[in-house]
Amino acid sequence: MEYELPMTVAIIDIDHFKEINDSWGHMVGDRAIKHVAELLSDNIRSSDYIFRYGGEEFLLVLVETGAAEAFTILERLRKKISQLAFSVGADNEISITASIGYAVHTGHPDYNLLLRDADSALYVAKRDGRNCVKLHEGDGN
Repeated sequence: MEYELPMTVAIIDIDHFKEINDSWGHMVGDRAIKHVAELLSDNIRSSDYIFRYGGEEFLLVLVETGAAEAFTILERLRKKISQLAFSVGADNEISITASIGYAVHTGHPDYNLLLRDADSALYVAKRDGRNCVKLHEGDGN
């Protein structure tokens, strides 16, 4: 029997991104995405992978990482994102927070299921007030 190492997938969503775009314009929204992307790239392990997953979403693959270790990593990233702020104009500063949902690979051969589970956890994070990290607690079906 082959030993399979755990793998975690997380979806990171910039909170209230539409409001940033609507209030400050797409150039400022693009700056927010760039700041978060740089922070994520600078703060993940060399064995992990980060992708832009949609408008304001990022997909993070944590290799050889189970649920507890993933929570520690993702909570650290969430806190770092919440410390991001950048100036807009002379007197305005924008703060950024992120909601994060994650799921641990169960061995199921359909990786789309893993993405759906992470997305479901992200929905819970947003529903529960945003700026938090949530693990998908289901059975993978």
